[in-house]
Amino acid sequence: MEVENYSPFPHMAIQKFGYKGQLFDVIIVAGTFDLVHGQPLYISEDQLPINTSDKYTGPPEISALTEETHLVISKKNTDIVIIGNAKSKNNIPSHHWNVGVRIGNYAKIAEVHAPRAWVYGTFSGWQIEYINKSISVPLDMSAAYGGYQKKDGTATNEGDNINDKNTFETFQQNPAGLGFIGKQKPDISKIYKTAQIQDPSNPITDIKRTYAPISFGPLARWNPLRTRYLGTRDQNWKNTRFPYPPDDFDFLFYQAAQPDLICKGYLNGDEPIVLVGCNEKGRVDSALPGLRLLSILTDKDGLSQPEPMRLDTVSINVDTNQVKLVWRRTVPKSWELKHVLLAAIPNGSDQATKIHPVHIHPSNSSKVPE
Repeated sequence: MEVENYSPFPHMAIQKFGYKGQLFDVIIVAGTFDLVHGQPLYISEDQLPINTSDKYTGPPEISALTEETHLVISKKNTDIVIIGNAKSKNNIPSHHWNVGVRIGNYAKIAEVHAPRAWVYGTFSGWQIEYINKSISVPLDMSAAYGGYQKKDGTATNEGDNINDKNTFETFQQNPAGLGFIGKQKPDISKIYKTAQIQDPSNPITDIKRTYAPISFGPLARWNPLRTRYLGTRDQNWKNTRFPYPPDDFDFLFYQAAQPDLICKGYLNGDEPIVLVGCNEKGRVDSALPGLRLLSILTDKDGLSQPEPMRLDTVSINVDTNQVKLVWRRTVPKSWELKHVLLAAIPNGSDQATKIHPVHIHPSNSSKVPE
């Protein structure tokens, strides 16, 4: 399949297996944009490549995912992901401040805190105290509630298997986080670091209680919030479907954003952006660039039809002040595509840009991931 790309963004065409071993062509376009206060995103002079692997802050099993590969078959909705560190206003060291993001109708707020820990006092009991002030706090899962502990209370060593249930208690929703004590009795001679991001409506107040991790970064694919969509993987699946997905597999598995940052459907690409507490200016107002990606698909018989690319990932890096937008289109291999033309077009009125495709292939010829 030949791809003719007239957009200013890098592209990649891959093949992926879906239901019952059906093969699909996946066309991916990833554009890099500069984030500047007071104006819409504009196309970066240097385009970042399509991300072909997952990126972590350290060893994958105990560290935070910062960016997931773009090489997935399909997403049912747009993911909104924030990468990097929240910054205090004017770079003044602070104990805590509020952060938030809004894109269109989707918003999230949280409190970020400088490094802090549970400290035991003879009269006060366990209380949270700040270790120091800070000018930045990670927005990924490493600063959220979570973590793991050895059952015997001893220190962990490099190479330890935190999934060994005989040795470790692990907070499965977020092994990379801070604050999880487990069933052990806290040692009053020690301090225990706790989460630096919390829900302002549900602050961390009890050393023994567990809390939902609060983060703006992506979730690893083995997180329970994602694995619940994998479907029924029993012996019958192993005998009849493996290595392909079960019949009840849900493509929501491929949504890597936090659940409250997953849109219902796809963003149009022109929604306003508001960031609060993410950089030293305190607030950034911008907007998605108002672009759509269009693909013209041509099969082996020379028949063509237009298909809009779906904007399924908005990834904002608050350290570099750049935004990566990922558009994707997935079609059955049975369509026998020979040529794909890609173009970036400005958003117009719904009527002006509405696409009326002539379906040269039956829509039910294969179960296309939606």
